[in-house]
Amino acid sequence: MRNYLILIFLPIVLFFIFVLSVGSAFAQNEIATKSSEAVVTKSDYNLPYPGILPDNPLYFLKAFRDKVVSFLINDSVKKAEFNLLTSDKRIAAAQSLLDKDKKELSITTISKSTNYFFNAVASVQEAKKTGKETGGILTSLSASVKKHIEVLENMQKIKDNNFKEDLQREEARLEELAKLVDEIKTE
Repeated sequence: MRNYLILIFLPIVLFFIFVLSVGSAFAQNEIATKSSEAVVTKSDYNLPYPGILPDNPLYFLKAFRDKVVSFLINDSVKKAEFNLLTSDKRIAAAQSLLDKDKKELSITTISKSTNYFFNAVASVQEAKKTGKETGGILTSLSASVKKHIEVLENMQKIKDNNFKEDLQREEARLEELAKLVDEIKTE
């Protein structure tokens, strides 16, 4: 009987811990990125602290949690906010990985960041079609994409041609998304 109670209550307790940790993730949106090198930026948009990085052996847990949370969010505006936050964390993580001289993993993380940003834009389009208020998230998307492009431009100071080509490809993707955000704002 006692084992059954443990099997019932353990998932419930873990679920509540999971939900509480997600709430704190949204609160971290205003925490600036900690980096070993100070980067002078033009943008006032602050990237959140990325948490554990993709080079950590436990990172798969964070990635799994993000996928589960994204799946559980039904509201398109909230999903856009979550995807934007995740995108911001990934670009900050890519910056930290580059500081550790992990260029290839940094590029992969930038690509995933851009994918999350694309998902955020798609969620905003969906919200706009259903008549939901999207002004606040569109403003955040616009500021965020400028910051992402700025981070990539700062990363291009590395003297590695293959790395620069990969960065330029990702920057082109972000510029297309910036145009799409501007189009959505004017609709």
